[in-house]
Amino acid sequence: MPELDTISVAQCAQLSHAEYLIPSSNGRDTYFVTLDTLPSGEQIAECGCPGAKYHGKCKHIKEAESKACTWHSQFDEEQIEEGKCPRCGGPIEYVRFAV
Repeated sequence: MPELDTISVAQCAQLSHAEYLIPSSNGRDTYFVTLDTLPSGEQIAECGCPGAKYHGKCKHIKEAESKACTWHSQFDEEQIEEGKCPRCGGPIEYVRFAV
């Protein structure tokens, strides 16, 4: 098996973990939604609403996914300034990939 090289790339920290409070459609409740990406690349989304409990996905998860920043230095042209994500201003993290 050939040896692999590794590279480090920057990405918005929201790509690996993000948390949101999403209001219900009736305006009376608010649901806590988490979005996580495992090292394998698998994405996991969780919400505390009944729809997510019984169906696995809900409109609150979809709304949180639409709000999440997806900036990644390998795929996006914006450059890091002052150690912050150039798109949302949040923290960045460095991840290593085998190539």
